[in-house]
Amino acid sequence: ASSPTLVWAPPSAGPSAPSKVPAAPLVPMPPASLAKDQQHSQHPPPQFHQNGQLQFPGANGAHPPPLGGAGGRGMAVSGSAPCVELGWTAAPPSGGSSCSSAPAPAVAPTTAPQRTSLSISELLANCGPSTQKSTLRALALAARSEEPEAWEKPFGRVLILVLDSLGQKDAQGVRETALLCLQELVAGQPSFFNDFAEVVASRLFETYRSCTPAETHTAAMVDRTIERLLGVVDATRALEILVPVVSSEAASLLQMAMRILATLLQRMPPQEVLGQLDMVLPGVVAAFSNPDPDVRKAAVFCLVDVYMSLGEQAMPHLVKDLTPSQMKLVTIYIGRQQREREESGQVSSFNGSGAL
Repeated sequence: ASSPTLVWAPPSAGPSAPSKVPAAPLVPMPPASLAKDQQHSQHPPPQFHQNGQLQFPGANGAHPPPLGGAGGRGMAVSGSAPCVELGWTAAPPSGGSSCSSAPAPAVAPTTAPQRTSLSISELLANCGPSTQKSTLRALALAARSEEPEAWEKPFGRVLILVLDSLGQKDAQGVRETALLCLQELVAGQPSFFNDFAEVVASRLFETYRSCTPAETHTAAMVDRTIERLLGVVDATRALEILVPVVSSEAASLLQMAMRILATLLQRMPPQEVLGQLDMVLPGVVAAFSNPDPDVRKAAVFCLVDVYMSLGEQAMPHLVKDLTPSQMKLVTIYIGRQQREREESGQVSSFNGSGAL
């Protein structure tokens, strides 16, 4: 017997059409192997019943149920044709075209094209007043991702853009974005600052001076940027940049400079510190007499760090330059620092010996 014909027969569109017929019932889609036989089949096409079910009249007029019961994934075909499992697809709307005899071809998944990032030179070429912040952010990312070879030619132009942006106080967010970009450049491309450390530090000091008392966040960003910059150059050169600031600045910048100076002294070997005392101590001792208590405190901590680095070698220099009351205060803080280090060493030793 020939295989049955599988074509669509939409339900009646007259006034007596049942209202419960689903808008998109599931119907079987025949496999491609039955497409040929459908052209010569003499069996009537499947029909929608009034209850919304699809019926398949056989050669003898029988209506075999779907394989597996209602809602199953197959159907029984009468005659000599075997029982074939068919996939299901949504029925077309009423009055639509007949179902295709072959499955729909698979659509290859598409992926969004990868966006090619702009080079550093292209970022600079596209930079304008409306794109300045986004360009600075892109350059900050490139500072970490690009190799030094990519920065050799455009670094000078990038630095000019960043330093000019530091002076744009009225442009909202530009100065802070420039500071972020400069921090990333120092961290990601430190070798390029060997030739520009003094110029960059001078511009950062100027930016710090321009910060109002309300711009504490910006001042803190400048502080971190200066500390990072002086941390990637030679310590002696960093002292040469910082000591003039310690010797002549007002309270706000002086406090920051004293703190960074103490950090630099901790980086240096004791003999280098000893060789730089004649350059360092005059500004620190002068800061010890500053009217601002925070500056005086920063000066004390700096002198304590000098002693902790040199030990008793520092005492003749301190006694020579400090008043007796100042020397007494420094001695108190030295003793406190020594006790803290001893306690910290004991805790570290205990943790090491008591570890299981």
